[in-house]
Amino acid sequence: MISIVIVAICFGLSFFALYFLQKKQIKNLTDKLHRLNDEKRTEYLTTILPSKNNYDLIIEINRFIEEKNFADQQYRIKELDLQRTISNISHDMRTPLTAILGYIRLLENPNLSESERQRYLTIVLERTRLLNRLILDFFDLSRLEEGEYKLELMPVDVNKVCRELLAQTYEDFEAAGINVDSELLSSAPTVIVDENAMVRVINNVLQNALRYGKEKLNVASRIENQSLVLSFSNESTSLTPQELAKIFERSYAVSPSRDNGSTGLGLSICKALLVSMGHTISADYSAGMFTIHMYLKLESEDK
Repeated sequence: MISIVIVAICFGLSFFALYFLQKKQIKNLTDKLHRLNDEKRTEYLTTILPSKNNYDLIIEINRFIEEKNFADQQYRIKELDLQRTISNISHDMRTPLTAILGYIRLLENPNLSESERQRYLTIVLERTRLLNRLILDFFDLSRLEEGEYKLELMPVDVNKVCRELLAQTYEDFEAAGINVDSELLSSAPTVIVDENAMVRVINNVLQNALRYGKEKLNVASRIENQSLVLSFSNESTSLTPQELAKIFERSYAVSPSRDNGSTGLGLSICKALLVSMGHTISADYSAGMFTIHMYLKLESEDK
């Protein structure tokens, strides 16, 4: 009888000890979570009471902390990116606006000759078009990132589209002193794209080559790994790996002077449009040549 009482007492003491330990564990976890939330610190929780339930709880809480920390990091990255974008966009908008206001003041001079007036009006018109394109590009990129840009996907001979755009811009490249060498396939399978979007993508890349390229542009197409690959290679100033990694970021421009007719959004829109259509784009720099590759998945035969 005495042994039973002793066992019961021991059991009771053990139960109360575990109860108070568990209560202390919960209080410690609660206090630690409060500190982590208040101080915005990154720290994982541990347990002082070994049990499967406690271990499972700690694991799940730590998983939540890890995911929250990752989400916070991504938010800070996006916030910095947005701040940089707003700063760049503001700079890009201020440049043509300053020019427009300056030339409008000059136009107020009653002693201007007719040739000077026409020249100033032409400059104002060019800067106004640049400002309008910047606003439209920024608006379109925002719609693309929010998934609100409507695309009509259908089989398109992109190789043919590229050939036509090269013909349309030939005189522009010739005037810029850039020799264009085309190695496009004589015929190529169709790919599923929005034709208007694809025209914009290729045109943006060509305009980028016009602004930043030197002497030579090579445009080629090939079939590789069930994809039609379009490559645009132009002689360029040296690019660092850091610059190359940012080439498709919105509002990024390699040129330190942004007063070059570029909104800094062209290649970002290229990437956003191609990704929206299920394709990819990349860039590399080697031996003085900057190359953009578009990987367009071929339409499967079963479709």
